[in-house]
Amino acid sequence: MKCLTEERGGLPPFLCITAACSGLGKTTLLENIVRRFTARGLKVAVIKHHHGNLPPDEPGKDTWRYQRAGAAWTVLAGAGGLVLHCGTCRGSAGQYEIDPVKLVAALSILEPELDLVLLEGYKHHAGLPKLEVVRPAAGGRAGPVTPVEQLLAVVADGPPDAGVPVFGWGQLEELVEYLGRILGLKWRDTPC
Repeated sequence: MKCLTEERGGLPPFLCITAACSGLGKTTLLENIVRRFTARGLKVAVIKHHHGNLPPDEPGKDTWRYQRAGAAWTVLAGAGGLVLHCGTCRGSAGQYEIDPVKLVAALSILEPELDLVLLEGYKHHAGLPKLEVVRPAAGGRAGPVTPVEQLLAVVADGPPDAGVPVFGWGQLEELVEYLGRILGLKWRDTPC
């Protein structure tokens, strides 16, 4: 597979970590690869996709009132972080649904030194490069659910027929090296 650097439109590289269902190890995998990327000196951000409604803005508070007045976005910013509420990002089911590429763009403005953005979830969002966890022994499917044209690699307990490179759970160093090559990352430090 070719290097994906020319397809990002100036954004830092981004990659979705997906699985057929919850409980297969996405978060554990993500923790492990974040550690390995940061050990190489990279600045990494993670966006977690939440399937349900997020807690609503608190009725009567300022940001709630701004949204009710028609603000497209409200941002609550303070020491250590911020909370964004989108008043105009309603999906077909009436739920908030913000385009993950726009989130990557927003993060890259807030933190211009980002080297990589990892997204947990977004398995149904077409066009985003994906790394899929396949674990039939843990209740998942025997093969990937992601279309092969979106799939960069698979992490699996066994060798599924994936049509892309497959890495075992004991091959995370090799996985990070592969992802670094395909995403066009430049290591700043040597791994520990």
